[in-house]
Amino acid sequence: MVQDVLKKVNAVSFVHITDDKTGDTVLHIPAWVIAVVAIVIFSLIRLRRALS
Repeated sequence: MVQDVLKKVNAVSFVHITDDKTGDTVLHIPAWVIAVVAIVIFSLIRLRRALS
């Protein structure tokens, strides 16, 4: 599972969120950060379900 997520993340290096009016970059997040957060959230959900 983790390998699949990391393979997909390697296709996109950065996530840019821009302001529609000015075109300025609001957020410039490396994709690996998003992958790590997603893995942690998924793991916490599975752990919580396993404990209940």
